[in-house]
Amino acid sequence: MSNSNMTDDQRAQELSNARSKKSRYESQKAQKESKYNSNSNKINRLKGTKRVLEEQKSIAKGGYKSMKNYAKDEANFSNWTGAQRDHTHSTIEGTIVSDYNSYVDRIDDVLDAVNNEITRLQNENLRLNGDILGLASAINSLANTIRNLLN
Repeated sequence: MSNSNMTDDQRAQELSNARSKKSRYESQKAQKESKYNSNSNKINRLKGTKRVLEEQKSIAKGGYKSMKNYAKDEANFSNWTGAQRDHTHSTIEGTIVSDYNSYVDRIDDVLDAVNNEITRLQNENLRLNGDILGLASAINSLANTIRNLLN
């Protein structure tokens, strides 16, 4: 039914419905925008954490390589003899080098988790962005409907 064929009561009801729906959509849009902004802040913090972890991983890898090379170089133990030499060499090669490697692996695990969370939040923001654009379009259409009903 066109606006010119509506009774005043029908027009008032349509106007009320359109305003109510527009208000709901604006509220939903604001909530989604708030969540989007919250996610964006989390992403930025996680990216900072990721940079620190990458630096720590690089340092740990350097320590691992250094200790591994030290343990492999028999010249480092040539002045030693006996059980103490064997124990020290075994500790460096077996425990310290292995622990460094485990530390690097653990940093890798944490980096993977951080990357996964960044991706999850980015994907959520892409979905939110689509919802926000859809709501903005609906709000714009309702605003036009309201303008036409007020003509």
